[in-house]
Amino acid sequence: METCHARQGVGRFEFWGEQLSRPPRGYDPQHELIDDLKRKNFAAGEAFDDALACSSELLPSIVATFRPLAPMIDYLCAALDLEF
Repeated sequence: METCHARQGVGRFEFWGEQLSRPPRGYDPQHELIDDLKRKNFAAGEAFDDALACSSELLPSIVATFRPLAPMIDYLCAALDLEF
């Protein structure tokens, strides 16, 4: 798992997706957010067990779990001129 200052509160999530093999042109390879700058897309998740998946607590748990991602998604949507 990775954490970064630009994604405060979302450090517990695992991020995956396609990435550039090198930093984008003009970006310092040592930039503290270089892993995020190299991303072609953003996908994030957190594992949960079967007991939660089959319980009435699944929806409230998912809402509480992913709420910290909302500011990041809002930022990404704004950068693409999309509504969130």
